[in-house]
Amino acid sequence: MTILTPAPPGPQSDLRIGRSWDNLQRLEPDEFRRLLLESVEDGIQGVLGELPLQTLYYSLEKNDQIRRDEIPERLEDFQSALTRMLGAGAPVIMRVIARNLHSRLEIPYHREEGYDLKRHVEICRQMRVQTRSHA
Repeated sequence: MTILTPAPPGPQSDLRIGRSWDNLQRLEPDEFRRLLLESVEDGIQGVLGELPLQTLYYSLEKNDQIRRDEIPERLEDFQSALTRMLGAGAPVIMRVIARNLHSRLEIPYHREEGYDLKRHVEICRQMRVQTRSHA
């Protein structure tokens, strides 16, 4: 799997990662969490609609004891629950969620073989940490 790493700020970095260097550098952990939750909600709602989104949240809480606000800390459980509930449709929704997160962070999205939402979130977090250490 290819891990994306941003270049330090400069003329070439703007071509590779857009404005993401500055955005990631200023991003606080709570903001990252909020963007992830928004990406989850928009991804599910965009594919399934509002009523199925609310039904899914209800099922996650009642059957899997995963509250909406716990999804960022329980991504592996969230993925398993989505797969159980949606079967072959789960990877489609997880790709949409990942694309949403990458877009919100202005990080290029690359679909990799053996797709895993948790891995994409880890890549985004690593890029955020790397950019903060270069500040």
